[in-house]
Amino acid sequence: MVVLEGISHQLALLRNPSYTFERVRYVKGESGYSRQMTSRPPKPWFWEANGKVFVQIRYGSSQIVALDGKPTVECKDTTSAIKALETIKAGIEKGLLDEAINAAKERTRRMKDA
Repeated sequence: MVVLEGISHQLALLRNPSYTFERVRYVKGESGYSRQMTSRPPKPWFWEANGKVFVQIRYGSSQIVALDGKPTVECKDTTSAIKALETIKAGIEKGLLDEAINAAKERTRRMKDA
C-alpha cells in the first residue's frame, strides 16, 4: 500500500507540477504535541537528464525498489514515464512485484535496527 500510494502521488505530480497533498504533522507546543494538517508537494521519484526522464520506485521516502535488478526506469518523456508508472502500479496490484517490495521493506527494517 505504501508503494501504491507513492506511485499515485508521482502520477499526479507528473500530470500537474503544482500538485500537493495533505499530510499530518505533529507540532510541539506548550501543552505537548498537537496534530496539524499541512499541504505540500511529494518528493519526486523522477528527474530529467539528457532529454530523457528517469524514474525510481521507492518504498517510503528512501528505499529504492529494484525492478529486474535495476534501480531506475528510463523513459523517453513525461508521457512515457506516466505509462511506465501505470504499468508498474498494475503489476504491484497483481502481486508481481511483491518480492522486490519486500526486499526494500527488509532493508528499511535493517536501517532502523542499526
